[in-house]
Parts: sequence; structure tokens; C-alpha cells
Amino acid sequence: MTLGSPLGIAGLIFDRLVPAPVRGQGVRPPAVRAWTNVADRRDVVALVKELEPLFGGIDDVPVDNGPKAHDAAPYLTSEEVGRADRPS
Repeated sequence: MTLGSPLGIAGLIFDRLVPAPVRGQGVRPPAVRAWTNVADRRDVVALVKELEPLFGGIDDVPVDNGPKAHDAAPYLTSEEVGRADRPS
């Protein structure tokens, strides 16, 4: 699970990942069976809200953290995070 992740920011994070993305497609960690990405639309750290197009197989879920867009507490206490699929 990623919360307010900066992974999709081109030129700053995404293009510097190891292993490097190939033709705009990032490489998922092999041990990750299920990936939920949660982002608030106002979270300035998560400039790219949807990671699914960059990595594939990600469940992108929007949340509203109110005035604390990148604060961990609203992310961790959100219904969306509580409902996120977990691998079996």
C-alpha cells in the first residue's frame, strides 16, 4: 500500500527508480501481490495521483484528508485504507 506517494513524479522520482522504468512503465517489486495506492487530490507530495498507468495492476483510491492532505493520520484512519484489499 502506498499513501500519498511521490513515486509517479517524472524527472524527480519515477525516472530514478531502480530498476529503471522501461518505455514509461515502472517495474513492480516481485513480492507485491496486491497494491493499493491512496492519494488525496490536494496532496502536493503525491503530484501524480494515479500510479496504475505507470506500474499496472494497482488499485488507485482517492481520499479526502481535509486540511491535512499529506498527514499520515488521516490516511491511516480513512475508510478507504481500512477497506483496501490485502493479499491472501
